[in-house]
Amino acid sequence: MKIGGRGKLYQITAAGYIVHENRALLVKHRKLNMWLPSGGHVLQDRNGFFLESPEETVLRETKEETGLDIEIVGKRFDKFSDKKRKMLTLPENLHLHEIDSEHDHLNLDYFCKVKGSVKHKGTEYYRWFSAEEIDAYPYDSKIEMPDHVRFTAKMAINKLKSG
Repeated sequence: MKIGGRGKLYQITAAGYIVHENRALLVKHRKLNMWLPSGGHVLQDRNGFFLESPEETVLRETKEETGLDIEIVGKRFDKFSDKKRKMLTLPENLHLHEIDSEHDHLNLDYFCKVKGSVKHKGTEYYRWFSAEEIDAYPYDSKIEMPDHVRFTAKMAINKLKSG
């Protein structure tokens, strides 16, 4: 039996493609030197139990990285939430990606909108990209923009278009 679907262990991560005024926010990842959506690891305790949902991860990581308050946009079956269960928003995308020879990340992508002002600053450098700027972004740039990020950011802009 393969572990994690690719023969390796994996950690769960969640990311938010945040759209405001037809632009997607991408964060410059310090270690990887790539433009990526805001996000990170779903917090766990020392026993491996999760301390938050993937949705809560996106909200927390975005606040830490950008200072922005956001809301996740998507399909959720709230009518089935009750005292014993909370229905979560369906992610727009799921993917496994390699981190190193020993583990992968299972990532859940969400589309998000800004709540309130966009004048906040967090711990990371970030930039707003239009679909045209994503298309024109050079493949040989010092800061890489992976193809799946280009595609998903443009998908988020299209789905959450204003005006």
